[in-house]
Amino acid sequence: LNMSKKKSGSFFGSILALVAIVLGVVAVLLFALLPMMKLTIDFGDLGSGEATIGGFGMIFGGTATVASGENSEAIEGLAANTMAIVAFIVAVLGIVALVVGLLMKNKIAKGVGGLVLAVGGVLMFCVLDSSLQAIFAGIGGMKPGDFGYDTALAAFKEIANPSLGIGAIIGGVAGVLGGVAGVGGALLK
Repeated sequence: LNMSKKKSGSFFGSILALVAIVLGVVAVLLFALLPMMKLTIDFGDLGSGEATIGGFGMIFGGTATVASGENSEAIEGLAANTMAIVAFIVAVLGIVALVVGLLMKNKIAKGVGGLVLAVGGVLMFCVLDSSLQAIFAGIGGMKPGDFGYDTALAAFKEIANPSLGIGAIIGGVAGVLGGVAGVGGALLK
């Protein structure tokens, strides 16, 4: 009877680790492929418009896609987004640790992988300010500490009303849920 409980817990622990890996991969892909930031620009009496910015370029620098309605355009010259890079790498490291834990049947690796994936998911919710810095540094050539940076950033925030995009939100949720599943899989006996 005791042996069957151990196998059952081990089986469900492996299933939870597998679920965590899948959620982690989904989190990383959605974070990298869907919009990271949404801008809602108020045009006064003319109404408002929305634009989203995302893609790998929003993480690693280079080119990102700006979409508004049916139109989309590539913007080039973005600087690397430090917080987004950290969130991306931490989530990937969590996935790797979960895979190692699952293959080697190592509960510590599964638990650590789950915790690291959850941290990566939480960091995905923290990319808004660094995204704005990446835009300003790449396109405007301005970085924190430069003359006029704070004023320009405040004016941009007031005009554009930046908020997290769907990729950062859903990626973050999937990362946290995957992390919880990974830790749960490690805790099952």
